This record gives sequence, C-alpha cells and structure tokens, in this order.
Amino acid sequence: MATFKMIHTGDWHIGKSLEKTDRTEEQEALLTQLATLCHAEQPDALLICGDIYDNATPQFENQTFFNHCMEQLYKSCPSMTIVAISGNHDGQRKLKVERNLLRYINVHIINEPASTPDGQADYAAQVVTITGSDGQPKALIGAMPFCYPQNLPTTADDGQTDGQNDNTDRTAAYLRGLAMHLEQINTSHLPAVLMAHIALGHCNHQGNETSNDTQTGREYIGGMATIETQQLGSGYQYLALGHIHQPQTMRLKDGLIARYAGSPLAVSFDEDYPHSVTVVQFEGDRLIENYQVEIENPVPLITLPHQPAAFDKALAELKKFPAEQKAKIRLNITSPDTVPNDYSEQIDKATCDKQCRCIKLRYSEVSVCNPDAIEEISTEAFRQMTPMELAERYYQYKHPDDEMDENIKKCLTEVIDEITKEEQA
Repeated sequence: MATFKMIHTGDWHIGKSLEKTDRTEEQEALLTQLATLCHAEQPDALLICGDIYDNATPQFENQTFFNHCMEQLYKSCPSMTIVAISGNHDGQRKLKVERNLLRYINVHIINEPASTPDGQADYAAQVVTITGSDGQPKALIGAMPFCYPQNLPTTADDGQTDGQNDNTDRTAAYLRGLAMHLEQINTSHLPAVLMAHIALGHCNHQGNETSNDTQTGREYIGGMATIETQQLGSGYQYLALGHIHQPQTMRLKDGLIARYAGSPLAVSFDEDYPHSVTVVQFEGDRLIENYQVEIENPVPLITLPHQPAAFDKALAELKKFPAEQKAKIRLNITSPDTVPNDYSEQIDKATCDKQCRCIKLRYSEVSVCNPDAIEEISTEAFRQMTPMELAERYYQYKHPDDEMDENIKKCLTEVIDEITKEEQA
C-alpha cells in the first residue's frame, strides 16, 4: 500500500527579537536540525502553517534568511514539496513577491485566498497536489492562509450560520468549503490534509496572548477569534494548524485529527515547554502515526529562579548558573522595591565570565497558595463533593492557615440554595 509522509511545522517568527537581543544562532540551529530531519526522513512534503515572519514588513536580512532556509531544505530532500501559508503576522504582499521564484525549487506559498472574477471562493487554487517520483499523485493539500474575515471570498454557506455571517463564522465557512472541495476532487482516495492558521477553542494557548469580548462572548487568542471544533467540516484526515505555539493534538468528529505543531523555537520566556516539529505518516488514506521531534535551542530561554524571589536571592541563583552554558535569562523578582539602583552593574558583574546573558527582569507577585496544604483527590471523589465542600476546599487552598468564616459559609449557602431552586423550577 502506498505511503505518504510529511513534516508539519509553523510559527517560525523569523525576525523576532527578545529585548533587542539577536537570535540568529537559534534560527540557524533550527534550520540545521530541520534540514537534517528532512534528509533522514525523506518526506514527501513539508508544511509551514503560517507566521513565517514576525511582522508584515520583514527586514531584508530576514527575507534573505527565509530564502536560504528554502534552498537548504530543498538540498536536504530535492523530492520534497514545501507548502507554506501566510499567518496573521505575515505580510501577504511580501510573500507574494517571493513565491514565483521559489516555485522553481518546489516551494508553494499560498499567501491569500483566491477568488473567481465574480468574487466567489476559488478553492481549486488553494489545493496543492503532492506527486511521487513517478509523477503520480500521492496526496492533496488544501491550504487556507490567514485572511481577515471581511476580506474572504464569498462561500456557498455565507449567511447560513448561527452567527448570522459573524466574522468567525465566515472563516469557518471558508474552511468547510475548502474541505468539501477536497472531498469532491479526491476520487482516488488519497491522503487529504487541510492546513490553516486559526485559533481553535478549548486548546492550550500557554504563551499566546488572550482576551475576551464581553459583548459577543468570543475568546481571542493572539488577536484572533476562536473557532469551535463543531464548525469544522470533513473530507480530510489531518488538519495541520498554526498560530498556537504549544504543540497539541485534538480529536475531532468522525475520527479526524487536528494538530498544532507549535513554534519550533520559544517566542517568549513564557513558552517554557518543549518545542518541536511533527512527523506525520499515512498508509493509503489512513493516518497511521504522528509524533513530535524536539528542536534543541542552543541558547535556551530560562527564568531564574522558578518561584519569584527578592533581587539578592535571584542574583545568587544567577551567580550559580553554569559558566559554560549559553542562555538568555529572565530574573524572576518579587517586587521592584527589592531591586537596588545599581542592579545592572551587579548583573553584569555576575555574568561577565559566563556564556549566559540576563536580558530581562520580571516582577511577580508572591502567591500565598500552598498546594501541599490539602491532599489530592480522585476525579470520582471530586464529582461527588457538594458545592459547599468545593468552596471550603478552595478557601483552604488559598488561605492554608485560616478557616472559612461562618458568615461567608452562610452567604454561600444562600446562593447555592437559590441557584438550586432556579434549576429545579
């Protein structure tokens, strides 16, 4: 049975700096590791799911580096097709300039949704067919680049959604239409992959900025409204996603898989989890495996100490940091009040003979919570607890040295009784 293998990545954020420090060494290490992986795995395709650059007007050296990446990846596996889409950080016009030349080394950049002369969605232009060495099709990739909802082409179910053509529903409608097109043209039952740069609801968005619109109830992740999984269509086996930086897999209806490969390099200190790319393999049109390959950062982002402390204690941790280890360090300080006027000189003195550099101070509140104050309970025991028992347990967690006041208990009891009556009415 024919096989199809691809590598899924995205959110490179080329040009992203941290406190004005250079990240060239880290980005070159990413390229080296990715090229080595492509050479070893010999995948049929590499998918880059948006946010290639960190901003819409990348500097010349950043564009040069991206083109260098494409050249090196092509050399590592000349038979591989690269499909890249724009993300919300990318400039569509900048990527449009590059795409025609890169097509000569089998790089397909989909920078905007295509439309017909009458403004309808041209889904055929969004599909890239992956062929084998014999020239026969091996897989279909439906590519949806980021686009502001109001600029999306018209789709068949515009205005037919519960949100009355809400912007988020327009994005979901376009994605469903692309999936439906894939299903219609896939008469040979090839592996079908949908790729997009979107924010799905209920995903782990650690490291991404979040906000809520109280009027609409929408949650926004990285400035993009979330799409619920029930809004997604079918007609594919794997939904390759970009935008969320933490790698994660979500199971959709009908056994479909949605996955964020995550950013291969940490974009901020708050992304304190392993970073990777994902290898995906099909047998026929059946997804048989997908697994992470971790990317090692030669200059990791480290927060010292893990729990916030006064400046002198944090500085002591910095002094103990191994001299030969490269790192960008953020000192975790309890309050600006503990920081002396000559803090910069003290930090420079502590790191003058080290490979690490302290580039940022973070001021954190000290938590009064004591996770050891109460014992862990099973999920089943948790479900059997009454609302008052849960409230008392939470109060014990927040105030380990105090007991809940009787007046608070009385007020909570009244609220619980009132809610119970409303639910039973």
